[in-house]
Amino acid sequence: SGNTAANGGHVAFTAVGGSPENWTALTLDECTFDGGQAGHDGGAIYLTGSSSGADNWVHVGYSQLHDNHAAGADTAALHVGPNMNLDLHQSLVSGSMPGGVWVSPEADAHVSDSDFCSNSAFDIEGDWFDWGGNGFSPSCACTGDTDGDGRVAVNDLLNLLAEFGGTDASYDLDENGQVDVGDVLIIIANWGECG
Repeated sequence: SGNTAANGGHVAFTAVGGSPENWTALTLDECTFDGGQAGHDGGAIYLTGSSSGADNWVHVGYSQLHDNHAAGADTAALHVGPNMNLDLHQSLVSGSMPGGVWVSPEADAHVSDSDFCSNSAFDIEGDWFDWGGNGFSPSCACTGDTDGDGRVAVNDLLNLLAEFGGTDASYDLDENGQVDVGDVLIIIANWGECG
């Protein structure tokens, strides 16, 4: 959480490529990439291959990329550079600046059963293959998501408890005029990822 790098705030991966015995496959499953910063490209993950024609694959699944930022020309939370192939499945890409996934013209990206929300300028930039089940929304918020990060979790419960007994409509989830036990129960019932 909160890493900073020139490229790839959390993961920077360059595949060597060349002959088939040197082709690379990397799997990143059940990972959380939160708050990464890149001075150039790939706020969370930066991928690139060194040889054209190489069959290098990176599989990202069951993962969350949230609030990652990059400042380069081809920027996103997940940067798929030349000579790379990405398989993104059952993941959440949210709250990233300037966007979610950037795909080089010399790369392939296959995306399935993933959700994109609250990304600043774009969700996916470049050509990509839609394998179905993807969701796109300008906002990640759902009932109980008091901090707008696309999930109902500990911070949301703590935010609500800080307002407990008050009348702030932002935390009065059951709309009864008071922040009380009913609102806590809504947080618990909606615990987890939005959508």
